[in-house]
Amino acid sequence: RLIKAIANPYVTILGHPTGRLILRREGLSPDMTKIIAAAADRGIAMEINANPWRLDLRDTHACAAIPAGVKLSINTDAPVVTPEELQVQAAMAVRLGLPYQAALRAVTIIPAQQIGIGDRLGSLTIGKDADFQVTAGDPLDPRNGPELVYIEGTLVYRSGDIR
Repeated sequence: RLIKAIANPYVTILGHPTGRLILRREGLSPDMTKIIAAAADRGIAMEINANPWRLDLRDTHACAAIPAGVKLSINTDAPVVTPEELQVQAAMAVRLGLPYQAALRAVTIIPAQQIGIGDRLGSLTIGKDADFQVTAGDPLDPRNGPELVYIEGTLVYRSGDIR
């Protein structure tokens, strides 16, 4: 069923491949080698879901997907898990073995591309919307909150400013 979904021309990202819910549902045991190969062949991204109760694209799957050429996207299931959790989930992904650059791309350009707005958002490129934040350190370290936030190139938040 998952291979058939990957073959669908309208699919750009595969989420929840096992359907696991920690402490509630074990989930399926699909042949992830075949699923990763099919996703790589079609250019389909795979979702690392940031909901701490799911984690149904396991760390071993994510680490196998990268060398196969599969793009990974970290998403939250918002509003179940808030977008603020993306930074934590990206840091967890790195701790579990995902290369740093892959994790950074998984919360920026890859999701934007997969939902069809990569031409406007997801990277700092001339001509794009210029929505970004500046942190005092590693942007994937949850201890580093935003110092500055820009929307369409306009400063909308500065840490310490009184509103």
